[in-house]
Amino acid sequence: MSATHFYFIRGLTYGDGLRVFKIDKSNVSGAIDGSLAQQHSIANLPAGFSIANGIWIESSTYQTTPVLGLDFVVTGNWPDQDRYLWHIKVA
Repeated sequence: MSATHFYFIRGLTYGDGLRVFKIDKSNVSGAIDGSLAQQHSIANLPAGFSIANGIWIESSTYQTTPVLGLDFVVTGNWPDQDRYLWHIKVA
């Protein structure tokens, strides 16, 4: 989240990578309509990361350093990459 936007990250289940949704806070007055959001694909991830088993965002709830942007990691897929993380910085 930024001062003006909400961000949503979704892992695509068919091996297509990730999708980041960005929506202006002024367009939000209740339930969020995803069709109003700008969508950005993160594709061409290395083998074992094209389906996100877990997405871990930067958050002040579990870290002591300031949140500086849209920064996150995804976990790899079982059985080959499930013990690895891939770092992604969007903003």
